[in-house]
Amino acid sequence: MQGLYVGALLLAGAFTLLPGRRMNAVLFGPDAGWTPSLLAIGSILAVATFLWLRWRRPVAA
Repeated sequence: MQGLYVGALLLAGAFTLLPGRRMNAVLFGPDAGWTPSLLAIGSILAVATFLWLRWRRPVAA
């Protein structure tokens, strides 16, 4: 359940960085395009995946 919650936050956070959104303009400027967005979203998701794989607990059988 916690994984679902965190995953939903990451997905919603990733969508806020898409071009045309306000946070994209705040972070990258109004004429930034897709490249900074994709780099930021990709790095955030890569770090989150790494942390999830490192800290996940095995399911008891």
